[in-house]
Amino acid sequence: LQKRNSFKKDPKKKKVRFAPDEVEPYNWDYSCDQDVYYQKEQIMAMNKQRFTDARKLRKLRNIKRPSKEAASDDIDLSKRAHNHNLDQLLKEAYDPERDIDEEVSICGIEHFVYPVLQLEMIRRKKQAQNEVLSFKKAKRQALKLA
Repeated sequence: LQKRNSFKKDPKKKKVRFAPDEVEPYNWDYSCDQDVYYQKEQIMAMNKQRFTDARKLRKLRNIKRPSKEAASDDIDLSKRAHNHNLDQLLKEAYDPERDIDEEVSICGIEHFVYPVLQLEMIRRKKQAQNEVLSFKKAKRQALKLA
C-alpha cells in the first residue's frame, strides 16, 4: 500500500497540456527508391566483387592461403596467426608500391587478402567475447554476494 500511495499525483505540481496538432500524412515517393537505396541484387554483386578482388590481389602478391588440414582447430590457427608480426604485415598490405592494379583497392578487404589478418580478427573477437562473458559472470557473483 505504501508504494501505491507514493505514486499518487502531487496536487502542487503543474500539469502540462499540449495543444492538439494536426498530423499530415506524408506520401513517400517510391519511384526514387532505386536512386537512394541499394537493391538486394546490387549488394550481393558488391559482396561477390570483394571476394573476386581479394582473390586477384592474393594472386598479384603471391599470397598462399593456409590449408585447413595443416591446423586441427581454431586455437591452433589463432596461435599461428598470433606469431606473425602484424605491424609488418599491415605495412606490407598498405605499401603503395605493391598496389599495381588501379582498379582494385585493398582497403576494406585486407583480411580477405591476408588470411593471417583474418585469423587475428577472429582471435581478438573471441578474446573480447570471453572478456564480456567473464565480466557478466563476475557481476552475477557479486550480486549474489551482496
